[in-house]
Formats: sequence, C-alpha cells, structure tokens
Amino acid sequence: MPNREFFTTADGRRVPALSVAEMREVDRVAVEQTGPTLLQMMEHAGMELAQVALEMLGDIWKSSRVIVLAG
Repeated sequence: MPNREFFTTADGRRVPALSVAEMREVDRVAVEQTGPTLLQMMEHAGMELAQVALEMLGDIWKSSRVIVLAG
C-alpha cells in the first residue's frame, strides 16, 4: 500500500487524503447506492461549509468576506 497522507480535522480526528480516482469512486458509490445526485451532494457540501463559516465568524458575518477554494 502506498504511503497515505492524512489531515487532521478541527476536532482532532485523522482523516486519510484520497486521490482523484478514489474520490470519484466514493462519489459513484454514494450516487448509486444511497440515492442523492452529485448535484445534491455538492449543494449539501456548500450549505455545510456556509454553516461552518457563519459559526466561525459569529456576529461579524455580515461585514466579513469569505473566499472558498474548491476543486
């Protein structure tokens, strides 16, 4: 097995990084076996990201700017 990179979540969990091919397979399985479309999954991810940003910014969210880089 090749060396796997990990990243740490805000609550301290170690999560393995996935290759592009692995992530495509995760998306394929999710769509085929659990039902949401790829668009629905992307919308949900965006909504969750917005919620996290609002929580992090607190009361200053209205006057703040947030940049999201996704690929």
